[in-house]
Amino acid sequence: MAGGFVNHIVQRLDPANHYAPSVICTLPNAGEFGKGIPGVGVEARFGPPDSPFTDRFFAATLLNGMIYQMDAAGNCTPFADFSKYGSPAGISFTLNGKQMLVTTQADIIPGGPHFRC
Repeated sequence: MAGGFVNHIVQRLDPANHYAPSVICTLPNAGEFGKGIPGVGVEARFGPPDSPFTDRFFAATLLNGMIYQMDAAGNCTPFADFSKYGSPAGISFTLNGKQMLVTTQADIIPGGPHFRC
C-alpha cells in the first residue's frame, strides 16, 4: 500500500512487445489536499470522440482530490481540483459527450452515488 501514497505515473502497454510498459508521464503534485501528492489512482479513461474532451486521457487521484489530463504529446497536467467536494472516485461523460460527470467520495452515501458536473 506504500505505493499508493507517492506520485502516480501513466504508462503505455505495448501489445506488439508482450505488453512491455513504458512511462509516458509522472503526474505532477497539485493542490493542497494530501500534500498535493497524486496518489491512490482510482479511475482513468479517454475523453469521448467529437467532444470538448477529445484527444485527452483523464485520471482521478484520491490522495490530492484531483483529475489530471494527458494530451497526445504525453503532457500530464492538473485538470480539476475536487478536494473541496471530496476526492474523485469515478469519471464518466454524458451521452452527448459535452459534460464530464464525477462521483466523489463524499457522494458515496446510502441511497447511491450523486453526480457533480
